[in-house]
Amino acid sequence: MPRRKKVKIPPETFMGYEIGQEVYCKALSDDRLCYGPITEFHKGCSHPDFDEPQPAVTVACLMRGSFQTCYMMDIIAEPTKKQLHKAQEEMAKLGMSLSQRKKRS
Repeated sequence: MPRRKKVKIPPETFMGYEIGQEVYCKALSDDRLCYGPITEFHKGCSHPDFDEPQPAVTVACLMRGSFQTCYMMDIIAEPTKKQLHKAQEEMAKLGMSLSQRKKRS
């Protein structure tokens, strides 16, 4: 009888954040602003500036229409007015403003 595969269940909350919570952050790939709900937590991602692995999250970015990964330390707790305006502009380019998106939910 073959062994059963272990199913890894992702944590629902991690370091004060939970899956589905909308956050502003800087993307790992290009340091650009991202905004969207957290879809997944990663507990050990390598970071070029640190020897030990750093926690990260995957965000379904509403500004770009793609999934972006960012480190937990790059999450912006209180975005500035400029960052909020930038997010509104980028979502408008994709055809979805923040008020329209909230009406759909």
